[in-house]
Amino acid sequence: MVPIWATTCCVSLVFSQLVTFTVSQGASLDRKWGEHFEVPAASPSAIFVIISLLAVPIYNRLFVPLVRKYTKHPYGLSPLQRLGLSIISAILLMCVAALVEKKRVTCVKDLGLEELPLGSYGLPMRCGGWYHSSSSPHCDLVNSTTKHEEGSI
Repeated sequence: MVPIWATTCCVSLVFSQLVTFTVSQGASLDRKWGEHFEVPAASPSAIFVIISLLAVPIYNRLFVPLVRKYTKHPYGLSPLQRLGLSIISAILLMCVAALVEKKRVTCVKDLGLEELPLGSYGLPMRCGGWYHSSSSPHCDLVNSTTKHEEGSI
């Protein structure tokens, strides 16, 4: 059990990074989109849930049938392959996030913009974790609890 726990810590770190975008951080954003619309401060955390909800049907209807043709596995990928893909995507997403944040901080310091609020237009870019969510062990849990005799729904 220790090797499984140790490898899934990477996945848990990514999820914890996604949900740390709290209400107080959302309140510090420039949340105005146009003249008459302002994004509520608590809504950034809901974006991750919505993207995860959209990713699961896309995963089941597009990705699994496509991969099933090549792997001949009834679920497209085995549970171990899904976990491996999840961990690899988590590592890649965190590396990209670190590079983007490093560049952002450098630009902010160079331009002297430390006191200006961050715009909320870039918020959807933070949601690159949708792919991670769709390949995570949560899909295995949903699949194992909802499967029929002939296979996945």
